[in-house]
Amino acid sequence: MFVRRIIRLNKVDSTNEYLKRGNFEFGTVVTVKEQTAGKGRLGRTWISDDSDNLMMSVLLKSTGIQNVWEIGFLAAASVYKTLREFGIESKIKWPNDLIVSNKKITGILVETKINESLESVIVGIGINVNMMNFGDLELKATSMKKEKSKDFDCDKILFALLENINYYINEYLMGYKSFLDICKSNSYLIGKKISIGGRIYSYMDINDLGEIIVIDEDGKTSCYSPNEISLEDIY
Repeated sequence: MFVRRIIRLNKVDSTNEYLKRGNFEFGTVVTVKEQTAGKGRLGRTWISDDSDNLMMSVLLKSTGIQNVWEIGFLAAASVYKTLREFGIESKIKWPNDLIVSNKKITGILVETKINESLESVIVGIGINVNMMNFGDLELKATSMKKEKSKDFDCDKILFALLENINYYINEYLMGYKSFLDICKSNSYLIGKKISIGGRIYSYMDINDLGEIIVIDEDGKTSCYSPNEISLEDIY
């Protein structure tokens, strides 16, 4: 198991920022009950109250990681497998959100950290576990409890998730990337149309660079990386 230490906090601004600030060994996992300034992709916020949810970040050594974007897909596949183990079928919305009943249940943020010339990768994961009140996001977010009408044990989910991350990391370091196949075959975008920059495209696939492949109404294909665009409306 890659995990060396688990730090449990009651409240913090962001588990990713917490790992950035400190000098922690690789394999450190941070979990928190309440996150006040959590971050999502492209500067979005991910703020959680003290509901019984799973908010965590993992510090990974960058040695052996060829492309940081691959770790986002690895994390998404790990969450997908974990949710399935607890009876919840999800879809992966490129690049690495997880969707259930057309609502977001998990967000993932991958960042890098450089400390004394050593580069590391921080993977932040937030899973809505037992949260029931989403306020203005009621139509856009869901939780495991809302989907199954029962409470879940966050620790059991945490350790199952860490086991799945460990499995895919070991596989990745040996040159295998089955997590990419999971993200492709369980894409939320299959059969959907997407608005990008005001234009309508049909989803086609995800290539081996992690880019989304889309085709416009004139039959022209385009590829976009996660850092280039944010998906707008999805039909």
